[in-house]
Amino acid sequence: MIYFKIKLDTDLGCAIIAIEKQTMEIIMYGKEIYNQLRTLGQTEMWSWGARSFKVFNEKNFTDIGHLGGLFFQVSGHLFKGKVMIRLAGNDTYTIDFGTLRSGVFKSKKQITDVYFDQMVDIIDDYVEYDEKFYNPKVS
Repeated sequence: MIYFKIKLDTDLGCAIIAIEKQTMEIIMYGKEIYNQLRTLGQTEMWSWGARSFKVFNEKNFTDIGHLGGLFFQVSGHLFKGKVMIRLAGNDTYTIDFGTLRSGVFKSKKQITDVYFDQMVDIIDDYVEYDEKFYNPKVS
């Protein structure tokens, strides 16, 4: 298991709240991840029960290399907990699935080197999709 100390800054909800308290650089990466997820998989996000979106920057995690990211709660069929997505310097994402207790994020699973167009499928496979409950496509 991987542990991260976390301090959350901005609550996204459906829009950015308290933008006047944050600089655009701090929220830019998290907002972009949120928009990518929403554009590529709005229906999947609903099925995960995704909520409580938070943006964080590199100052929140000084022990790992990243530029910023997005943190949110899910209540899917297979996984209920927190999802943390952070942008690396090589333009890929690291996705962590875990829990948050007393400001400490405990990662149960970490997937690295994820491109933006893979994020929805990877999260869906871990959080919601279970092959045995879905009918195969009829050809």
